[in-house]
Amino acid sequence: MRGRTDAPLAQRPPAEPKLAESVPLQRDVGWPKATGWNKTARTIDSKHSMVRIPLAGLAKQNQDPSPNKEKTDEEAAGEAIVWLRPDLDVSKEVLVLVHLHGLTDRSADPFAGYRENNADPKTEESAEARKVAKEKKGFVNPLAHKVRDVERDRIGQQVEAVEDESKVADRQLIAVLPQGTGKSQKKGEPPQKPGFGKNFDANATVDEVLDRLVQEKLLKGAPKQTSIVLSAHSAGGSTVAKTLEAGHTDRIGGLILFDALYGKANEKDPTKTDSPQRDQVISWVEANCHSLGRVLRDSTKTAQEKDTAVYALPGVRGYWESGYANTYRDLQARLNAVVTKEIPADFRAAVNAKFVITQVKTTHDQIIGGNATPGVSSGPMQDALHSRKDFVAPAVARQIQRKTPGGPTPAKTAATVKLTWKGELKNAAQLQPVLDRHPEDLTADIVEKGHTVETADTTATFDVPPTPASHTYTVAPKAAAPDDYYLPHSRKVAVEAGKTTEAEVTLPYNRSNVRFTERTWKVAGIDVAKGNNVKAATLFGRSVGGGLNALTSPRVAAANAWFTGNASPAEQAAATGSIVSITGQVKRTQSRGTYSNHSTGVAIDINPREDSMQNWHVKKDDKHHAKAMKLFNTVVSQPSLLDTIATALAQIVVPGVGNLSAFRNFDVWTERDRDRLLAASHRFTTFFPDYLAKLATQADPAATVAPTASTVMALSATELKALAARARAGRKADVSATLTDIADVWYEVRAWVGGFVITNKNDSNGEAKGMLRGDFDNAKTTDPTLRSKGELTGMISLHPAVVKALTEGGWSWMVDYPHDNEKDFMHFEDRTAETDLKT
Repeated sequence: MRGRTDAPLAQRPPAEPKLAESVPLQRDVGWPKATGWNKTARTIDSKHSMVRIPLAGLAKQNQDPSPNKEKTDEEAAGEAIVWLRPDLDVSKEVLVLVHLHGLTDRSADPFAGYRENNADPKTEESAEARKVAKEKKGFVNPLAHKVRDVERDRIGQQVEAVEDESKVADRQLIAVLPQGTGKSQKKGEPPQKPGFGKNFDANATVDEVLDRLVQEKLLKGAPKQTSIVLSAHSAGGSTVAKTLEAGHTDRIGGLILFDALYGKANEKDPTKTDSPQRDQVISWVEANCHSLGRVLRDSTKTAQEKDTAVYALPGVRGYWESGYANTYRDLQARLNAVVTKEIPADFRAAVNAKFVITQVKTTHDQIIGGNATPGVSSGPMQDALHSRKDFVAPAVARQIQRKTPGGPTPAKTAATVKLTWKGELKNAAQLQPVLDRHPEDLTADIVEKGHTVETADTTATFDVPPTPASHTYTVAPKAAAPDDYYLPHSRKVAVEAGKTTEAEVTLPYNRSNVRFTERTWKVAGIDVAKGNNVKAATLFGRSVGGGLNALTSPRVAAANAWFTGNASPAEQAAATGSIVSITGQVKRTQSRGTYSNHSTGVAIDINPREDSMQNWHVKKDDKHHAKAMKLFNTVVSQPSLLDTIATALAQIVVPGVGNLSAFRNFDVWTERDRDRLLAASHRFTTFFPDYLAKLATQADPAATVAPTASTVMALSATELKALAARARAGRKADVSATLTDIADVWYEVRAWVGGFVITNKNDSNGEAKGMLRGDFDNAKTTDPTLRSKGELTGMISLHPAVVKALTEGGWSWMVDYPHDNEKDFMHFEDRTAETDLKT
């Protein structure tokens, strides 16, 4: 936000306020029965220059006095508030903001429009303040003697803070705030009359107000050129829709809609929303765009005439919070669809900029004045007026940059980049309520090579040098926890002098956001206090990273007891030494946005390595995982020497008997037995070199030097593919296919068989770097600082004593999925503790 927006004022104004010297006090200015804010014209205080002028006796709007004794002693007939700068120049164009308030007669409404509250207005907000007040006696109602436009909507403050193109206060703005009845339709009663008078016409209202200001000598004359922005909050949107329907739009240069489009679920299809108000706005935009489209397609029109037509198009700014999601969430997409349908492609970017719908992080009643936080939410009205030249139809159109297929583009030395971004929300069905209650703030820095080039909210347009042509920009959200819903993301952009390059960025979902995480707990029925009760823990002499939930203590103790009571000292030393990493609580959701039992500290991961696929979470629908596990199954199913001898002896007795190995037709996906899985990992490590040597011999039987178990493990992936090609040339398709598969997972296989060293160096992601044993040994000869933090061997790189201690102690190894599509070898969980989280 630019300029200044002040905090709400808390005190009743003095009975005889003083005006700025350039605005003479007039006896006919003021509302009947008013004694405070609405008695006469005044500034807010000495720090502000805009004058607040209460006008009465107006004929072009509501004539219903609409008394509301519960809140105010003032009435509503023929009254309006005007905000005016004393130095306004009537010879220049003037922008008039006409803003329509919402309902006023309910206890939920803290103000009766712009009428001053009495000493003790009866509202829900007041009642809540009274409830929490420590001293009942002498209680002062916090809404006493306040007016909505100063205290809550901060309209004068926001208009005053708007700057012109010279970065100084824009004196050519007037705000007109008609006082309506704001009556709601009570059950069983007929619909109320329109709150701002029958057939409300903003054009007529503005003309009457300007004439009155001249009559009262508050203006030197009527402005020569005016454009009207029609704005509404909440139920005021009904009058906007009626205005559009009636065609009272002669000077309407744009709309600002604050939670102003009411809708309800369709009776036949509750997933759809019926909203006549929204549909009327869309219909008005569509009609305007259709007329503009005809001009833009007219070959007889000059470029200047088309540019002028674009800037004469009235635009829309919409601001909404979660309570109006049903009508606003897809409003931007609906408006974009209209532009795509009606406007030629060369002009769509300029026209799309006319229509911007923004979700703000505030409440329904604060949505105009904001909530004093950074970004758009601090002052939505000011935000809209700041962009007025982008969406309000001016009296004199400005030229735009557009594509000109039939002629040259005006020379421009710089290139322009337009970045737009949005956040990626995983598992919206469960997590959308988080954003509804705590709306996202997408304010972000646009960073290139460590330098912030722009800061904006969802869209940034900026000029850059045309060389070099390639740029990489990182969109880095500024929101801090607990509002850090999204992570930074980068996008490469190719630019060209004189042209605008547009790019979209989707910010990745932040799994570690505490609101998202605790929301998944609630969906799972987990007590949040229990989920957060995480303590330090030790397993097998090793500290568990992140700690574990206090409810796991019995299983932690049982696992440690089994380990010390059943494993020999040598086994204990080997097992403890084999643990390179052991992690417990990581407070985040799963990658798909669902509950993770790591987030509550009832699970541990031991020695996981994605790069070597050791102790990894393998999934059958991952092609690389599937290929590696297919090879694993094939090798494990090979008969051992003892299996071969036993089979040969059996065939003497029963000719034709097959392989008697206990691991024949082994399938890692269906296997759930702990000991067989551990044995299978050892079996693969033992059998694979001989298995590969046999394949190499079959692929190239005429090799000068016969392959051996040791020589084949030194081959490269390229050499394996060359052997596959020889097998294919020798019409040994099966051998060729197997060697090709091995080449594709060769890095992982070498880690399983030859060992994978976890070093004291970090990779680009800050994680401990891993290296194949041979590569590590070679690197040590040139880097004396390189050290080993531990070594992993086997596809399942867990010491059997660790697995047995955990499972015997009550932990479940995540190899027992109810389906046969995945195995999570690193993962152990305390299902008893997880159940206890919910009780």
